[in-house]
Amino acid sequence: MNLKYLPILLALAVGNPILLWAQKEVKPPGVGQTPDLASWTIQITRPSTSNPTEDEAPNIVEVRITKSKTIQRRIYVRDDGEKIEAWAVGIYEVMRHPTSNNCVGHTKEGIDWAPGETIDFPELAWFKPQHFAGEDTYDGKPVFVFLASADNLAGHEQDPRWGKTARLLLDAGTKLPVLYYDGSETHTYTFGEPPAAPLSMPAEFRQELNRHRQAMFAPLRYQAIR
Repeated sequence: MNLKYLPILLALAVGNPILLWAQKEVKPPGVGQTPDLASWTIQITRPSTSNPTEDEAPNIVEVRITKSKTIQRRIYVRDDGEKIEAWAVGIYEVMRHPTSNNCVGHTKEGIDWAPGETIDFPELAWFKPQHFAGEDTYDGKPVFVFLASADNLAGHEQDPRWGKTARLLLDAGTKLPVLYYDGSETHTYTFGEPPAAPLSMPAEFRQELNRHRQAMFAPLRYQAIR
């Protein structure tokens, strides 16, 4: 660059808000990660049904999560008051069935994950830097905003919510999620005190998780959780 033009460029920048905006442009941040010991709650709200029926299945209205390194304990609270316990490692989760009381394993699809990696927020796996839409404020605090049309949400190809806009708000300081709207449900995040000691997964959950992971992952790099 020829330095003799530097004063002119600086003068243009001062007098041109577009140039100033370009100089201050924020790079898309990544979703933050919680410490090794952490806890948070997700409140889930949906539009009320005008004519609910008795046959409607209960909805999850809250998820209480406690994390110990790569392990998470999740308590799913339904709108009928039922609480369902689950334990997870990465994309694998074991949930105690509410009626049979058996532990059942399943895999969260559409998420890139390698053994040993920590996934705090699998529900945000759709997030990509190109969804970054800028900065804003929410409840008086600065946030980063991400927008994506429903066709960017992996795993919902036949979902009737398609065509609506998914929104993610990250706290500008911690990069942790504040609010996530997937086109139908609104997830609001609240972070609490970490557990006083590392978690120990109950044997029945650990056995089912290992059985499920081995069935899904064997024989490549399978390592049992102890």
